[in-house]
Amino acid sequence: MSLTAIWACPPSRDPALAGNSEHATARRGAPPACSAVAITIVAATIKEHEIICAGVLRSIALFRQCKLETPDRVRIVVANVPLKIGGISAFAVYEANTKTIHLANMKTFAAAAKSIKEFGALPIDALYESVVAHEVAHRIFRPLVKNMDLSHATHEYVAYAAQVSAMPRAVRRQYLQSIERPPPTDLSLFVDIVLLLGPARFAAMAYDHFSAPGNGCRILQGVAAGSIEFPTMEEFD
Repeated sequence: MSLTAIWACPPSRDPALAGNSEHATARRGAPPACSAVAITIVAATIKEHEIICAGVLRSIALFRQCKLETPDRVRIVVANVPLKIGGISAFAVYEANTKTIHLANMKTFAAAAKSIKEFGALPIDALYESVVAHEVAHRIFRPLVKNMDLSHATHEYVAYAAQVSAMPRAVRRQYLQSIERPPPTDLSLFVDIVLLLGPARFAAMAYDHFSAPGNGCRILQGVAAGSIEFPTMEEFD
């Protein structure tokens, strides 16, 4: 299972920790209006629709707190089978050319998540919402840096930071405590090979770095402006 492509709710006041507030989304009734942006959700159940809306709004809130432009519309298509990236199954995929997020439905998602040690014990609703936040971060971030030649790790740092931030505090703590990792003090570890060798570990480190004092919005704004660059593999060597 590939973790590379995986990865509101009221935001916290700290732009580096937009996921700190607990989920307040109701889990019953008619599909809610996703008022922060025009959202098209195709083939979702009522419960999926509500969780997806929550994830979309949480990711948008993070970028808006950092005063970065967000899209006028987000389109999400829910599938009843696992998605594929290069022949490898994934929970979700952002298709840049059509600006569409493809997302496995909750039944397919839950069955796959149970087989992944970092996710198996986490509440499915919260994990599903965080995956939506991850993909929406790609949807927001790619247009901001469309003329830049950025590493895959740069994009995934942003998306994983948004994903882990979107988890409720208790779920995030549970996830982070399950992963051994060095504390990143700079961007030197955020290169493609580290991402490929351990996406879940990369995600935890991305959140560690992003949520550290003085980072967060400074990193997002700096990368979007071209003033902050992530290391290349040549520099890592």
